Amino acid sequence: MPKIDESLIKKEELTLKAGTLKYSKKEMFRIAAFRKALRQGQIPGEAKAIRMVERTDKKTGNKYLMKLNPKKYPIPNLTPAKTPKYRQLKLRKSLTPGTIGILLRGNHRAKRVVFIRQVDCGLLLVCNPLTGCPPRTIDHKYFLATKMKLDVSGIKVPEEMTHTYFHNKKAENRAFQKALKKSSILGGDKPVRKAKELTPEKMAINKKLADQVADLIKAHPDPIFVRYMKALFKLGPRDYPHRMQF
Repeated sequence: MPKIDESLIKKEELTLKAGTLKYSKKEMFRIAAFRKALRQGQIPGEAKAIRMVERTDKKTGNKYLMKLNPKKYPIPNLTPAKTPKYRQLKLRKSLTPGTIGILLRGNHRAKRVVFIRQVDCGLLLVCNPLTGCPPRTIDHKYFLATKMKLDVSGIKVPEEMTHTYFHNKKAENRAFQKALKKSSILGGDKPVRKAKELTPEKMAINKKLADQVADLIKAHPDPIFVRYMKALFKLGPRDYPHRMQF
């Protein structure tokens, strides 16, 4: 390769204040991921082109280096698609599909419900239509398991019942936080969260699962079992939970 006239190479002059970065942290991580992928051979051949290419001056014939236009040859975006990745929690040995437990938190606390299965996000899918508890998810920390169990192998859970089916409030939360910030700056009444309303489509999907659970509870051979599922869990003045056997 002939000698390159370094005076013809354009160098960018940085006029940054002390303590400031030329690139954002996001851009630096993106460039670092690109270089790592280059080393591991995960980038196709056309993306491995050198950013500085050799050119010849038509008048003098001297060789010089020219920087490629970053808009024409951008660094490929290696950031993965934002798909939710949930970690399946390891449940206790007492938590198996069909276990009857008591809810310890929420609007339906102290009610007995049937644990059907674990949703993709790791929460428990529970239901008991006899006490007005629709299909809902709850953390295993707030589920007190008992020794009573039912055979839920014949229950068909609708495919729509995933994490986003029960928890999809991002747009509502953003609108509420925006209105709350606006009211705190400009003054005025604080916004009130709207009550969650079930659409007819969701009510039909919930009914499919609730009817199956209700039929399973009513088909139990013990006649007192239905009353047991309808009763709320209460503690008297001399009841000690740590001495009880559930």
